[in-house]
Amino acid sequence: MPDRFRWLHPDAAASLAKMEADYPGCFFYSDVFRNAYGSRHRRHKNRDKRILRGKSAIYTGKKPGTSAHSFGLCTDDMVGDNIKRLRELLEDPGFVKEDYDALKRQYGWVCHRDGPEGGDHKMESEFWHYNYFGDDMDRWLSHCGRKTSGGVEAKVIYNYGPFTLDPPGVVEHLKRLGYLDADTDPSSSELRAAVRKFQDYWTLNPDGAAGPDTQRTLLYVGGTFRDTEANEHNLQGL
Repeated sequence: MPDRFRWLHPDAAASLAKMEADYPGCFFYSDVFRNAYGSRHRRHKNRDKRILRGKSAIYTGKKPGTSAHSFGLCTDDMVGDNIKRLRELLEDPGFVKEDYDALKRQYGWVCHRDGPEGGDHKMESEFWHYNYFGDDMDRWLSHCGRKTSGGVEAKVIYNYGPFTLDPPGVVEHLKRLGYLDADTDPSSSELRAAVRKFQDYWTLNPDGAAGPDTQRTLLYVGGTFRDTEANEHNLQGL
């Protein structure tokens, strides 16, 4: 497997390795793990495209630390080419997207277009995006609507917590990342300036207030993830 796959959640990486072993040479991907810098680059790239098209210069795409790609829980599959390879391997010219989705589900992967009752299997928006729900698939599907966003977010929160910081935590993370002097207590104006600088760099709304988006990105780029026994508690309120 490519080195970049080593950044996937261990269970997700093991699942892809099993698929590759069972169907050698059939699965290729356009995107796997994406760290905070990758998300930042993608948002800049999307903004540049908008400018070239004469649109407003705003950032679009998932904010750093908010995509399932940032937590190794999804892949973007080269679906059309993969289906062709599977047709050849299985000697089944009738193998289609619905069959592909069913095969992926056997290994714990669900197309973003799928809800609890299954998807439409259309080759339309995000048909290439697959989230890893694993052996406990029904649990995460119960958080889904017509798409799987709610389910994968519930799994992220279960694994890593609610991504909230109290004011001292905001200061601690800004100091850790070098936006504030580590040896002084910042004034309110210094704190807002540091928050704004952090927001501007990470393509967040630079309002100087450490709201939910800023707290999540602060924790993602400046925190240390560790195992916890409080995972069930993390899901409260979802």
